Amino acid sequence: MIRQIGIVLMSLLSSVLFSQIPEADKRFIEETFSLIEDLCSQDDGQLWGIDLNLPCMVVDSESRLIIANNPDKQGLLKQEWNIYTGYYPENKTIASSFTEFGGTAFAMVAYPFPFPGTYLKVQLIHEIFHMLQDTLGLKPPHSLYHNAHLDELYARIYLRLEWEALEKAYEAENEDDRIEHIKYALKFRTKRRYLYKNAAENENNMEIMEGIPEFTGHMLTSPTFRDYAISIKYLEEVIKPLESYATNFAYYSGSLYGGLLSAYKMNWTRELKSTDDLGDLLRKVSGISDVDTFINIDFINANYDAANIKKGEFVNWEIKEKQKIHFRQIFIQEPVLSISIKKWNMKLYPTEMVAFDTLGMVHDKIEIIDEWGKLTVKGGGCLLHQDKAILPAKKISIQDNKVSADNWNLIVNDGWEIEKEKDNYIILTKK
Repeated sequence: MIRQIGIVLMSLLSSVLFSQIPEADKRFIEETFSLIEDLCSQDDGQLWGIDLNLPCMVVDSESRLIIANNPDKQGLLKQEWNIYTGYYPENKTIASSFTEFGGTAFAMVAYPFPFPGTYLKVQLIHEIFHMLQDTLGLKPPHSLYHNAHLDELYARIYLRLEWEALEKAYEAENEDDRIEHIKYALKFRTKRRYLYKNAAENENNMEIMEGIPEFTGHMLTSPTFRDYAISIKYLEEVIKPLESYATNFAYYSGSLYGGLLSAYKMNWTRELKSTDDLGDLLRKVSGISDVDTFINIDFINANYDAANIKKGEFVNWEIKEKQKIHFRQIFIQEPVLSISIKKWNMKLYPTEMVAFDTLGMVHDKIEIIDEWGKLTVKGGGCLLHQDKAILPAKKISIQDNKVSADNWNLIVNDGWEIEKEKDNYIILTKK
C-alpha cells in the first residue's frame, strides 16, 4: 500500500512539473523533435557526412523540467508518450548549449524561448552541430576569439556594408549582378581586416565556431535556396540593431557565406577545415580570380545605403564612447570583486554583452555556477576578462555566504570566503 501511494505521488509530481510548460508548447516541442528526425533522415549525411539526429532537450528555466527526444543511459528520464521528462540539476546552468545528463550528451535549449517558436528547430540543430564539431575537425584551436575590434567605428561600417553586399547577392536576378555584389562584399571584408591587427584570424575562427552551426540549422530546415534566404532574414532582424557585434556577427556572416557557398557547390562542407576563410572560399567557388579594394562611392551609396549606414554608426559610436567612460569608472577606478572562473558553467545572453576595449566583454546579464558558488547578474555589469569575472563592488554587501551589490547577487559555497586586498580591491579565495 505504501509503495502504491508513493507511485501515485510521484505520478502527481510528474504531472505538476510537466504542467509548467503549456500543453500547446509541449506538443510543439514534440513535433519539432519529430521534424528534426525527419530532416536528418532526408539529409542522410549528405551535408556533413554524418548523422545529425542526436539526443536533444528543452529545459524550463523556472521549473527545470526537461522535455527530451531520447532517454539517458542512467534512466533518469521517464517516458511520457513520445518524449522523455525529468528534472535538470540545480548545480548546472540552463542555456542554449550542449550538456551531459544521465551519462548521455544532449543538445539543450532553454525555455521560454527568447526567439519565435519556428526558430526552435534551427537552434536545436545549431547546438547538435556543436556536439559534433570536434569529430568533424571544425573546432578552431581556442574558444575565446578577440573580436572587440568589431565594436570599433570603421569595423562596424565595413561589416554592415559587407552584409548589405551579400544580401544583394542573394537578391540578384542574374549571375553578373551576383558576382559584382560578392566582389564588393569581399572588398569591404578586406578593407576591414587591413585596418585591425589579427582581425582575419579571429573573425575566421568565430565564423567557423558559431557561423557554421547556424548555417547548418538554416540549411537543414530549408528545402530551397529561396527558403534559406527567407530563414536567415530572422538573423538580419535580430543582429543588425545590436550595439555590439563582437560576439554576434558570426551567426549572420557565417549564414550569409554558407548559403552562397552552397549555391555554387553543394558539397563544399565536406572539404571545410577549421582554419578556412569563408570569404576566400566563396571567392574561389564563384570564379572570382582576385579582389581589389577600389570602391565606387556612387555605386555603394546607390546599392548599399552606405551614407545612412555611416551616419547611424557615428551616432552609435558617440554612445559607446560615453559607455566606455562608465565602464572605466566601475571596473578600473572603483572597487571590484574579482572571481576566478574554473568550470565555465554559465548562461550567457549574447544580445546583452558589449566589448570593453581589449579587456573583455561586459555582460548586462549572466549566470555563472562554479565551485565557489552561484553568481547572478541582472541589469548590471560583469566584465569577463580572461579567466575572471569582475564585478562593480562600490556598494558591496557581505552577509554570511550572501554577497551582493547593485544588480548582482552571489551565493558563496562552504569553504570559500571574501577577502579584501589592497585599496578596496576584493577577491574571492578558498579558505
